[in-house]
Amino acid sequence: MDACDIISIDMKSKLDGKIIGIGIVILALIIVAALFVVNLLNQSFKTTDSPRPVQSQSPQTTMVSGPLDAPDSENDGLTIEFMDSRYYHGENVDFDFYVVTLRVTTTDGINIDLDHFTTSEGINLAKTQQYSTQLESNQFYLGKANVVYQLVSVENTALFNIFVPTTTSSPITLSCDLLPDLSIQLDPTHNISDIHDLFYGANDVISDGRTYQLTVSETFTLAGDELVQTIGNETYTYAVPSTISVFAFRLDAVSLFGDELIIESAQYIADDGQVFDALGKDITAEQYPNIIGMTITDKSYGYLFFEAYSNYNNPVSYSGQLHLKLASHADEISVKVDLNA
Repeated sequence: MDACDIISIDMKSKLDGKIIGIGIVILALIIVAALFVVNLLNQSFKTTDSPRPVQSQSPQTTMVSGPLDAPDSENDGLTIEFMDSRYYHGENVDFDFYVVTLRVTTTDGINIDLDHFTTSEGINLAKTQQYSTQLESNQFYLGKANVVYQLVSVENTALFNIFVPTTTSSPITLSCDLLPDLSIQLDPTHNISDIHDLFYGANDVISDGRTYQLTVSETFTLAGDELVQTIGNETYTYAVPSTISVFAFRLDAVSLFGDELIIESAQYIADDGQVFDALGKDITAEQYPNIIGMTITDKSYGYLFFEAYSNYNNPVSYSGQLHLKLASHADEISVKVDLNA
C-alpha cells in the first residue's frame, strides 16, 4: 500500500467520523423535538379549560370583627376579574348553581349591589332568595361557601363569592351592566363540587351573607349550681337533679350591618330522635350569659343550655343537629354537632 492509499483511507475515516457525529446530533435533536411535541399533546389532552387558580384564590371564611362599614363608594376605576367557579348539582330542588369567585378593584373602596349582575337565563343575582331559601330548607347553606349578597369592602381590592343559580345543564354567561364588556362563561363540567359540603358543623362560620355571622362551639358541661333563674325581679339558684347533666354551646355572633340579631329558641335533635329544648332566657349563669332573646346589633357572644339525663354509668353521648331559630328568619339553621359529656 503506497502513501496515497494511506492518506485516502485516513481522510475517509475522518469523514465517516464527522458523518456519524452529525448523525448523532441530528438524532438527539429529533428526540428532544419529539419529547416536546408529546408533552404538548399530553397537556392538550388533559384539559381544554381556561387556566384555573388554586383554591387559595377563594376568600377565606372568617368571623368579622364587628359590623361592616359600607363605604360611600362611586366605584371609580372599577375592574372585575373572574377567579374561580364551583358547580353544585341541586338535591331536592329544581335548579343547580355555581359559587363564583370574583376579584373586584376600585380606587375608593367597594360597594356594589348584585342587581348589576344578570345571567344569560335572565336571573338577576339580587333576586335569588327563593333559590337560597329552598337550599336552606334542605339544610344546605351557602354561608358555608362564604357567599355574600353585596360586594362591600373598605379596601380597594377584595375577593367575593357570589351565588349564581341556573335552571339549565348547559353553560351560561354572567354579565355586569357596570362593565358592558364583561362576560363570564360558566361551564357545569368544570370544578364540580359536592352539595353535601354545604352542611354546618361545630366552629364553622355560619352566615346568610346578608345580615349576620355566627359560630357554634363544641359542647361542654356546667355544674348545676352555676345556673340561676330570674322570676319577676328575684333571682334564685336553678336546681338541677344529680341525674341530669347541663350542657352548653358557646355562640359568637356578629350583626354585619347593624341589624338586630335575636336567637328566639334552639333545639338539639339527636340522630335517635330524642329532642332537647334549650333552657329559656330566664335561666343563665354569671360567667355564661344565655344568648336566647339577646338583641345583638354589633358583636357579642352567649351560651345555649341543654339538660339531658346522665349518670356515671351512662354518660351522655349523642350525635345529632343543633337547630337555631332566628327572629325575622323563616327557616331554622341546622348545625351538625355532638352532645357529649
